[in-house]
Order: sequence, then structure tokens, then C-alpha cells
Amino acid sequence: MSIFKNFKDSIKKINSQTEQFKKNHQMANIAISKIIESLPMPFDTFLGIVWGGIQKDDNSLQEILKILKRIANNESSFIQITSRINILIEKNVSYNDIMEIATQIKNSNTKITTILDSKLNEILTISKETLDIGHKTRKEVKKLRSELKSDNDNFRKNFKGRLQLVIKNLKTKNQSNYVFGSVNDLIDDVIKLFKERIEKWDVASVKFATKELFDSLYQFSEVEISSELYVIFKDLFSYAHSQRNRLIGTMIEELSHIMLESWENSNNERAEKAVKILLRLGIDFIDRDLDITEDCATAIDNLAGDMFDPKILAKQMLLASSIFERSKNSKSQELVKGMIHNIKWNCRLVTDGYRTSAYLKKAITHAQSEKELYRINFRTFKQKLVQTRISFKIKR
Repeated sequence: MSIFKNFKDSIKKINSQTEQFKKNHQMANIAISKIIESLPMPFDTFLGIVWGGIQKDDNSLQEILKILKRIANNESSFIQITSRINILIEKNVSYNDIMEIATQIKNSNTKITTILDSKLNEILTISKETLDIGHKTRKEVKKLRSELKSDNDNFRKNFKGRLQLVIKNLKTKNQSNYVFGSVNDLIDDVIKLFKERIEKWDVASVKFATKELFDSLYQFSEVEISSELYVIFKDLFSYAHSQRNRLIGTMIEELSHIMLESWENSNNERAEKAVKILLRLGIDFIDRDLDITEDCATAIDNLAGDMFDPKILAKQMLLASSIFERSKNSKSQELVKGMIHNIKWNCRLVTDGYRTSAYLKKAITHAQSEKELYRINFRTFKQKLVQTRISFKIKR
């Protein structure tokens, strides 16, 4: 039996034990500990440490399943993940480092290989900043850091000020105290400021600006602002991608955090608006950079696996359908296969009084009602992949 198949079978066992002992947390912990101990190297060591660190948490069962599910997304990435974890274990990576990795896997949509590479790079090399500091006096370093902080503070203040002016114009558009100036021109000023931080590869400011821009304007999208909020973000995504993949990855990760935060606060409108942006981004990048599309798919799946809203599951279906229709290479079809598996999984985990079949049908209905909006031929995907494969598996 291959390591990958062994690993996936272990996930099924853990899922089964979770159901069997869902009212007895202690028994579930004991059963899952035994399964993790039986995992192949290096996962017995790596996940054993992770499980030891989280098993006392109230949501530990769901958290370990989420981590396992992401690791086993597809066989190709699983092989790469195994190799990197082997190296980390050989380098005697610390407990804190492993828990940090686990937290990122669980809470972000960043590729696991990217997370592991980042940690390996941190362990094996000296950062550029440290090298630079070695050639400067303590006073010069302090001055440089002060200047950088001042620059970031000025940007944040200026960016929020421009956004407030946009909001004021939107709120007073039909009133006598309307502030003179085109809303589109004001938004262009905001985008210009955003692009300046992208040009500087300023990850912290890009993260800040993504959240501020979304939270300031999402309530106005599809009303005062033409079309959807994605129209504003589209240009920024393309520019960030042209500069550095890390920057567009930061924007996707921040929108993923917004979605999960919205779910925790029961703000469905905010969550759905963020999902729509990632759905459109994923569709736009199918032929341009499938890795970006996969990042969007992962973020939407993370929310669909927590929120249990058929509208969110519908967005997951629509993205999978678009990839299925537009791209026929092996990489894209492997991605679609993984997304189908995730849709099945999310249907099985559904709560809130839904039956699995009813939840699936409602999500399909939502997807069908929105297919024209996203210019997707949903019928073929539904017939060949959703209805046949998912319904058959669920019935079994």
C-alpha cells in the first residue's frame, strides 16, 4: 500500500472515530492518538507533536481533520510535503516551529509546500536583514527602522483618509451636501496608493490595504459602485501578480481571513462578497496561472467546510465547473478531481439540520441560478461530475 493511500485511509479512520465518540472527547482523543502514532514516517512524528499541542482544545478534532485534509489534497503535492517534513525533522525543528506550521496550514490558504519552504529557509539561512545590519551601526539601523515605520504609518493614514472620502461621496451621492468629485476618480486615487505599496513589495501594507479596501466598500458593491467589488480588485490582482507572486498570495490570504472572520461573526453578507471576489479571481487566472486559481479554490473550500451555507458550496462548484470546461491538461484535471473530493467531504460534514442530499441539491440550484453571471456552462459539470459521482458516493 502506498504512503498516500495509507495516509488517506487514516483520515477516514479519524473521521469515523470522531463520529463514534463525538459525545466523548476523551475517548476520541485516545482513539485518534493511536491512529496518528501508526501513520508512516515522518507524519507520525510531525502530526504527533501537532496533536499533542491541540488535543485539549474544544475544536481539536475538527482542527486535526482540517490539517490532514489539506495535506492529502492530491498525491503530487503530498509527495513534496513528505519530502520537506522529512528535512525539517532531520534538522531537529523545534516544537514552536511545528506548531507555527500547523497553525498556518489550518488557518491560511497558502500552499503547504510554500509554508514549509519558508520555515526551511528561516532555519537554514541567515536573513538578508541580519546581514545588512552587520554592516551598519546600531544608530543607523535604529534610524532606518524609524523611517520605515514612519513611511508605513503615513501610508495607512493617507490610505484610510482617501477611502473615507470615497465612502462620504457614496453616502451623500443623492443629497444636497454631496462632495464634489467623481467616485471613480476618488477610487483611482486609492488604487494608485495601493499600487505604490505593491511596487515597493511592502507585504504588510498590501495586507492592510486589502482589508481596508474590502471592508470600506463591500457594503456598496452591486449598488452604488458599478458591477461588483471585483472590478476594483481586478486591476490590483493583476499588478500584484506581475510584480511578485507573494503579493497576490498575501491578498488572497487576507480575503480568506476576512471570510473566516465573517463566518465566526455571522456576517454572511461580508463572507459572500469576499467569496465572489475569489471566485472571479480564480476564473480569471485559469489560463494565466493555475496556481492562483488553486489558491482561490482552497480558500473557498476552507469556508465551505466551516460555514455550511449552500450559497458558498455553490461558488465552489462554479469554480470547479469553470476549470473543468476551460482547461483539459493533467494539472487542471487533477485540481478538479481534488475539488470534487472536497465538495463530497463538505457535504458529508454538513450540519444545521440539513440532510446531505437536500444540502447538495440546494447548492446545485444556487449554482445553476448564478452560472450566467459567471459565464459558466454548469450543465456538463453537474451531470458528469457532481450528480453522478457525489450522489453515488453519498448513497454508499
